[in-house]
Amino acid sequence: DFPGAFMDKDLGAVSKLRTTLQGSRPPPDPAVMRVVDVIYTKPFERMTQVALSQTLGLERTQALRHFKATTGQTFRKFKIWAGIIAATGIAHRGEQIGKAGVDAGFSDSSHLANAAMQTFGLTPTAGLTNLAGFQTLVGS
Repeated sequence: DFPGAFMDKDLGAVSKLRTTLQGSRPPPDPAVMRVVDVIYTKPFERMTQVALSQTLGLERTQALRHFKATTGQTFRKFKIWAGIIAATGIAHRGEQIGKAGVDAGFSDSSHLANAAMQTFGLTPTAGLTNLAGFQTLVGS
């Protein structure tokens, strides 16, 4: 279980999860990967489904399906994931968790906390406490 591995700082289990998630999928669509990059670098902007559709040159529903097929996550869930990662990175650099959440596109600290709990099974405070000495996507 990912939250348990994270809490126990079990780097082997986290690496195994990453390998499992990557699987043997074909190379990702470069257009989708550009969208992913924008979502990660500008989480506060919260790209819309219409913007995704226009960027990929597909009808909205087709764009959403293509995004999920390429990334393994729905567009909405991916934006939440990216926002949590951004907020964690901001907080990890010393900003208060509530402000980090707002800077990453969440309405307030409880919105961030609820999203993190639903996504990872951890609150941001617990997650940040367990990041000490841990090499992960945040800050790497």
